[in-house]
Amino acid sequence: MARLYILEKKYNKAEKAYKKSLAAGSSLAKTHIALGDLYLQLLNKPVAAINSYKNALKISPDHGGAHYALGVAYLRGLNDVRSAEIELKKAAQLQPGNPLPFQMLGKLYTHSQQFDKALKVYSDLIKKHPKLFAARFGRANVYLAQKSYKQAEKEFKQLTTMLPGNTEAWMNLGVVYQTQGKLHLAEQAYLNAIKLNPKLAIAYNNLAWMSADKTTALNKALKWATRAVKINPNSADFYDTLGWVYKARKEYPLAIKTFRKANKIKQSPDIYFHLGLTYLDKGDKSRAKSAFLKALSINKNFTHSDKVRKILTRL
Repeated sequence: MARLYILEKKYNKAEKAYKKSLAAGSSLAKTHIALGDLYLQLLNKPVAAINSYKNALKISPDHGGAHYALGVAYLRGLNDVRSAEIELKKAAQLQPGNPLPFQMLGKLYTHSQQFDKALKVYSDLIKKHPKLFAARFGRANVYLAQKSYKQAEKEFKQLTTMLPGNTEAWMNLGVVYQTQGKLHLAEQAYLNAIKLNPKLAIAYNNLAWMSADKTTALNKALKWATRAVKINPNSADFYDTLGWVYKARKEYPLAIKTFRKANKIKQSPDIYFHLGLTYLDKGDKSRAKSAFLKALSINKNFTHSDKVRKILTRL
């Protein structure tokens, strides 16, 4: 009954059904695990999920799946890295042939910026399972997080060959190319990602930003930026990019209006910085100064803070 309710998306009824099963005398670890999965994945109750997985382990202390699920709950639900690591290591010990605990350990180490440990986990996993896409993808993301762009580029290129229909591989390859300034290759990678997923807003956004930044193909840039905002109208970053495109096109009133809209969604020093630059281009030094001061009031050490201080000194 609980499984039927889940299929019907009646999650509260599913919870009651599982509890009735347990109250009726079910002593199966898998019932507690199923209830825990319901709490973690569908009801967003990580503490309840953790308790359910612990109940499963009281019945079956060496249940690898329960240790794995408990580790995931600690990490995703409570961001308790230490407890998650203990449970995932136990799961890996109990199920050495199952790649899932190792993959999650790799994600845990990446998440907590323990990059050397993450690389070792993923590399060892790749030795055991050379064709395991998830392990190679995880290692590529570690290289990206480490800013080891040449290695990341090599890994993501291999992934697009292994699985050419994977959107994330193309998307991340585009990010690596863009970071290295290989803009033509980045554009091709983003366009490949969009072919696979026409609603991939971040790809449109990045394409627009690159074109606006180098002030080329501004008609395309406007089309891409508008598309990103249409797909996700609640993203301040996407409105920021659209404003940057308008600025590159010297359509200053539209740029100012768009940056203001972005700041209504999320107060950001970067967006106020872009707004200030737009006012400067427009010749309005007073409003530019106000925008720059607002940027510093939000974060006095943001990415462009030194540049802002130099501009303010001149103003």
